[in-house]
Amino acid sequence: VYLPTEKIDAVHDPNVPLHVEEIPEVEKSAGPRDRLVHVVHFFKDNQHIQYYGVPFFFLIREGEALSDIKVRIQKKFEVPDEQFLKWKFAYVAYNRPDYLQDSDIVLSRFQKNIYGPWEQSLGLEHSDMPTKRANQNRHSFEKP
Repeated sequence: VYLPTEKIDAVHDPNVPLHVEEIPEVEKSAGPRDRLVHVVHFFKDNQHIQYYGVPFFFLIREGEALSDIKVRIQKKFEVPDEQFLKWKFAYVAYNRPDYLQDSDIVLSRFQKNIYGPWEQSLGLEHSDMPTKRANQNRHSFEKP
């Protein structure tokens, strides 16, 4: 995550693609104990998890239960209710999911002093993999 004052040529890393997105208004009013959490899409392949789609950051408020976070994530991705009911949410650390219940206070799972933002994530497990559109080229995919 870079500050708006940083120049684009200073953030270039040839080993990692640069992903740029606008900060939503709700995230601009974050409290001192609220936190941006790394979120990933995944599915289980035997006993291993496989990541897909575009990871993103999501603001989680202090004391916020998973049930409230689910409402905001469903709205963000515009997922129909019947499809969204199949999604599972997990705290993922070191590629191991620990599934969450609606009443869980999500930020209580995230440690502050862990190495790197990718070491712990909120995982969205769902099997609706991106599919190719028939009328687009072979490199185009639907968003997860």
